[in-house]
Amino acid sequence: MSQGMKLEVRNSMKSISKLLLGVLLALVLAGCIGEDYDFSPPAVTLQPADAAQQEQLAEANIEWSYDEKYNKKTDDIFALAVKQNKLLLTPDQRVQLTLDHGDFKLDGITIFVWQNDERVTLPFDEKDQSFAAPAEAGNYVVEVALAADKGQAQYVGMLAVE
Repeated sequence: MSQGMKLEVRNSMKSISKLLLGVLLALVLAGCIGEDYDFSPPAVTLQPADAAQQEQLAEANIEWSYDEKYNKKTDDIFALAVKQNKLLLTPDQRVQLTLDHGDFKLDGITIFVWQNDERVTLPFDEKDQSFAAPAEAGNYVVEVALAADKGQAQYVGMLAVE
């Protein structure tokens, strides 16, 4: 192969390498720029252990500093709660809590149940994201208070312990 031809092949290889590198870089940058993050408050779902039934809780009060469009004020959380489907449970049954997404830093979750104007805090196991249903039979309003780096959210629903 002549010297001129070797030089031409080498220049062609450099051009192809630069082109491939440019295309690869463009693809990587497009992937980073094109990511769509959702910083909205999560949906909260409760599901009893060993049961197929699950219920999504209603959003009651939300103060989400990330974007004011998510903010919500509910004056009567009990009226909202009784409109929800009841989650059927047995006494002390474990209930799994699921958040639908996590584009925020969770600072804490507190679970309350209301019965006859009495508010009781239920211990929440952060490790397995669960809590135990009340030991006594009855209908309860359940309240989940979520604190995150983007704000606070309150969710409500109904538990029927039988």
